[in-house]
Amino acid sequence: MKVKPENITAINSEHWEKFYENNRNLSESTFCTEVRHRFQGDFIIIDIGCGSGRDSLSFAVAGLDVFGIDRSYEAISANTKLAGERVTKGKLSFERIDLGDESGLKSLLERAVKQAETERKKVVLYLRFLLHAIDEETEGVLLDTLANNAPSGSYFAAEFRTSEDADKSKTYDDHYRRFICTDDFLEAIKVRGFSISEFYKGTGLSIYKEEDPFLARVIAEKL
Repeated sequence: MKVKPENITAINSEHWEKFYENNRNLSESTFCTEVRHRFQGDFIIIDIGCGSGRDSLSFAVAGLDVFGIDRSYEAISANTKLAGERVTKGKLSFERIDLGDESGLKSLLERAVKQAETERKKVVLYLRFLLHAIDEETEGVLLDTLANNAPSGSYFAAEFRTSEDADKSKTYDDHYRRFICTDDFLEAIKVRGFSISEFYKGTGLSIYKEEDPFLARVIAEKL
């Protein structure tokens, strides 16, 4: 489905509000499992584009402190209720933030960083299936905001669809998505002061029903 750029926000909002309404209590993603095993202990997770909250909840249940953010009213409302019912270890809060609003994201980052400094923890910027769901302009604002406000030693963990996924079949094909050139993206985060710790791409990473997308996973550290 071809979506005109000016309709991205409207179409995506409608799609994801319905999706989150009908998809709750999901188990953690495979990327969450990997990141959770890697970052154990004194970390604060900022789940950017947290969606259904599946991964935010998993991180918090494991004892990590988590800030989950998304632009969906439905997601934030449902996630906040689940957090109250299920989280007994880590601290978990959900906030509605539009990533096109640089000031909103900056404010949250400042609060998270202040908490991390006070408690001597490190920040993990977690972005699963977000980058390919936003346009390039929003991506640029997002990366600039993260780079300008995340302290040295913070980590960046992202999973996203690559250009190799463009022609593969999709379970849902009724909303906007991009297919990201990994060489360009790696360069984009390098010039913003992140050092690549791990990078790989391929299939078999996040199979959903009959779909096996071609994805990239990146772990980087802020210098």
